[in-house]
Amino acid sequence: MRFFLFFAFFGFLVNNSPGATLPFEFGNVSVSDMDLKYYKEKYPDEPAVIIGDKGECRFFYDESDGFGFRFSREKRIIILNEAGLDYGNFSIPYYESSEGKEDIIGFRAHVYKEDENIFGRPTISRNRIRRRDGYTEDLGGNWKILNFAFPDVYVGSIIDIRYNIESYFLSQLRSWRFQHEIPIKYSEYNLNLPSFLYICKDLKDFLI
Repeated sequence: MRFFLFFAFFGFLVNNSPGATLPFEFGNVSVSDMDLKYYKEKYPDEPAVIIGDKGECRFFYDESDGFGFRFSREKRIIILNEAGLDYGNFSIPYYESSEGKEDIIGFRAHVYKEDENIFGRPTISRNRIRRRDGYTEDLGGNWKILNFAFPDVYVGSIIDIRYNIESYFLSQLRSWRFQHEIPIKYSEYNLNLPSFLYICKDLKDFLI
């Protein structure tokens, strides 16, 4: 199946908290952000909560390679109990074929936990995770996945994740999940989408 895209761009925004702003700043965590009692009272029996998840997809043009898109994402999770420790694992799927592969760029992740200083006052410690800490798995069908098992994740930990994907595979535009198996406080996806997508089975169906 051949894909023909006509590029007259417009913006598209959907979120589950109209009028709200992203409830966190990547890389900036305070003691009040790690108020485990607040989250446990608001989300009893939940293993973890997604505090915020924001995605953006924008198209670009390169003179040598043509049209492509950049998908960007920022996500924050807080771990509420032992059952939520598995959310210290994170994966990024990407597409690779004989024609090239998608690039994962600008990956950054931090794991925060609350400690006490010598005066018994709460402080925040941070463990940085780099892309080289991940490992690749082949899923088949030209799809691979970059897996991370974040270290030093404890009950009460906050995990920040940020990354970009650059792709020239226009048929692999990223989807978005607004609901998850755990609660999510804020979800937003900004899509700089072509004005329309024309799909035809054969060139004879393509009309200018």
